[in-house]
Amino acid sequence: MTKTQRSSLWAYFISDSEKIPPKDRIYLIPYDPENTLGHIRTQLAADTGRPLPKTSFFLYKPTAPTHADPSDTVSERVESLFISGSVQELTGTTTRVETIWSPKLQPEEEPGVIYIDILLISIQDLEDIKPIADLPNDLHPRRNAIKARSKILDGPIGVSPSQAADNPQKYFDDSRIIAGRPMDHYGLPTTLYSPQLARITEKFRNIERIEVTEEIVRQAKELVYIGTKLYHDEKGREIDLKEPLEDIFGRAEWQKGVNGKRAYPGAVWGLSMVYEGKNEKGLKGNAQLQGLVSRLHIIQDSKREGMYLASNFPCINISISSTSFEVCLTVMTHALLVDDVFKMDIRGGPHLDKDILMVARALTILADGLQDLEKYYNDVQIQGDKRADYLFPSPICQDTLKPPTYGPLTFLERLSPSDIFAVPDAIRPDVVQKQSTADQFKYSMRLFRAMMPDKTVVIIKFTPTYNPDAHELLAAEGLAPKLLHCTKIVNDRWMIVMEYLDQAQNAYTYLLNSPTLSLPHSVYDDVKTALKKLHEKNIVFGDVRVQNIMVAADKKRVDRVRGYLIDFDWCGADGEARYPITMSNLKVYEETGMHAYGKMHMYHDRELLERLTDLFDAA
Repeated sequence: MTKTQRSSLWAYFISDSEKIPPKDRIYLIPYDPENTLGHIRTQLAADTGRPLPKTSFFLYKPTAPTHADPSDTVSERVESLFISGSVQELTGTTTRVETIWSPKLQPEEEPGVIYIDILLISIQDLEDIKPIADLPNDLHPRRNAIKARSKILDGPIGVSPSQAADNPQKYFDDSRIIAGRPMDHYGLPTTLYSPQLARITEKFRNIERIEVTEEIVRQAKELVYIGTKLYHDEKGREIDLKEPLEDIFGRAEWQKGVNGKRAYPGAVWGLSMVYEGKNEKGLKGNAQLQGLVSRLHIIQDSKREGMYLASNFPCINISISSTSFEVCLTVMTHALLVDDVFKMDIRGGPHLDKDILMVARALTILADGLQDLEKYYNDVQIQGDKRADYLFPSPICQDTLKPPTYGPLTFLERLSPSDIFAVPDAIRPDVVQKQSTADQFKYSMRLFRAMMPDKTVVIIKFTPTYNPDAHELLAAEGLAPKLLHCTKIVNDRWMIVMEYLDQAQNAYTYLLNSPTLSLPHSVYDDVKTALKKLHEKNIVFGDVRVQNIMVAADKKRVDRVRGYLIDFDWCGADGEARYPITMSNLKVYEETGMHAYGKMHMYHDRELLERLTDLFDAA
């Protein structure tokens, strides 16, 4: 057989499973022109160890030559074939192989080069590719986030809402629910992802200013009366609650089966609000958790209705257990994010009038918020969202309740926290491990790469505390990325927009890639200078660790590497500012004399830098 004759076919199994590396997804099939497509399918099933019935897997042929090498990029390249429509589905079982792949190599196929001839893809993986097919090229970085989110509710939820409510110690720890239990199981606020929920949250923050009508006060009084009343069972309480709740919020669907009748929420107002109740607090479980699991079932049900790829499902969740009245807000991004916004326990007493008035204000906020959400869902159904903006922040300013004037911002990707390190022995683990934390707050990823309206790429950070003066001081000296904007957004957080240092990398990443497994001494000099500039203004940086140093080539001197300080969350006045109460218990902090809620001192900065000297080249 000459080198121009086809001797084999190469098949590639498309899978997002991290357990199957790209090099193990390629299969070789001897080429036999007499074989049929059915025979090919049988061979592949045997090779992969997976059954490939037509109803579960599809076979495709690339319509453009696709190299198998390099293997580390083949997944993305093959995925791009589907996105661009450069594939042809192979159907039937009796079609002869030679009618699809000629015995002779095509002119564009180089002898000796491995080309992928067959693509295998499951129904689910094909569904996961569809959401990214219409993304504009400049939103390419969003692909991984979209695919990851589409998989969250692929499998059955596995528990009914009432079962989850009976076992909160297990289901609050579910990776699909991020509600602050345990303490380190929390995420970014729902207010970042939904302007509607942001407006509700801001009203609750200023609840004393909410004006109420006589009618809503009477309705609040009735709810409080029902809450304090003693019932023999949950059903009786629910019957009495139905009329006043519908008077306030409009008609609801009660105990309607959703998600194949795997869940029966207490009441739902479309996709905008969920109610769950218990006859008494602690009796037959946690009403709030029951509502959260009901919400998961409702969202999973939406996948069949085509809404899942258009929304992050902002929602009001109300839970009532006799005298306890709770409200939380949820959105579905990479998990169901949960924020508590209101909680009261009301019973008869001298402050009853005041308590009823507070409930009336809460009900007013919720009724207005419900209308806002209903309008949002109506707009989503009409317009859709093929850009997947629903997966990324949409913050509004705390003072105007509108987006920042320098927007709109286009978020590209969420960046992983940089303070979790696996430390190779060669890089002085006795130094670096003391500065590393366990993966405690893995859900609170708060750094994003984004684009300004003029296409300038920036880094955006969301944080409860920040010192913009310290940042601007160092940025003016070229010792920190430029601070472009610093905005207070709803939920009393800062949104920091800073320069994206192209080609820069975290100091730890630089260490890993350095032939000497060390940092240039010029980086040490820059960090030392940065601290000196801060200390001259009586400012303590507070967290001088490897992950808070960026490294980049000097634009003015090709033989020099620059160091930049980042992360100005802790910066404060010497002897006055205090370290966060929830700061990690790192050994390097302890050895330096830094303690939770302890006062910050400039000598802490100098001591932290001194402990890093072994990671730098000699002067």
